Amino acid sequence: MMNENSLVRKRNRNLRILGILGGFTFMIVWLPLLRCMFDGTSYTWGQTYFGVFMHSSGLSFQYLALVLMAAFYVAWFISFHHLQNRRIFYLLSVGWWLHIFGNLYYELITEGDTVFHGDTLNVHVSLAAIMVPLSVAAIWLVVRTILLDRKVPSQAPFVWNRGWAFILLSPLPIQAVFFATGPAHNLTDQIAVIVAILQALLISNLFWPAGKKDRLFKPASTTS
Repeated sequence: MMNENSLVRKRNRNLRILGILGGFTFMIVWLPLLRCMFDGTSYTWGQTYFGVFMHSSGLSFQYLALVLMAAFYVAWFISFHHLQNRRIFYLLSVGWWLHIFGNLYYELITEGDTVFHGDTLNVHVSLAAIMVPLSVAAIWLVVRTILLDRKVPSQAPFVWNRGWAFILLSPLPIQAVFFATGPAHNLTDQIAVIVAILQALLISNLFWPAGKKDRLFKPASTTS
């Protein structure tokens, strides 16, 4: 018999959409996490979190904030399918909304509008313009996903999605070279940034159970 701990929630559309939206917000963690590591002190990251300004030039003590944020996302994405105690998934989902949108609302109320700057791709976005509709859509999706998840008793054997792991993680050595060499904001920098954005958007797929119908992803063998 298969161990009960290997049972997971089956794939469904709501979890898929929530994973993509979570990946969209993961970009503000994943990109500086890579750049501080690969660029070194030539890259400076900064972010205000509930009134506390955190920054890092390369690898410094405050870089740990990015590591902790990334660890939270990994735990959250794992909970989508691979935790029998669904309350943990629900709490992490609400925690994600508070982590992202609670912080943005706090900053908007206390500091006014904030502009996100992406110098490599020359992107400058007013957060207030996109925050309100996105936050409303996000909390609606979280509530809808939780309510539907409570009604889904079906589960399936855990299968590590090795195909997505290869697709998303294999470019890391090339990104390391592109970030670490050449002048700032050049073509190789832009390519590495675009790849990092795609990785962030699809990162939840690492924990998306592979199925027999997937053409790209061959399921790992399981024991019974």
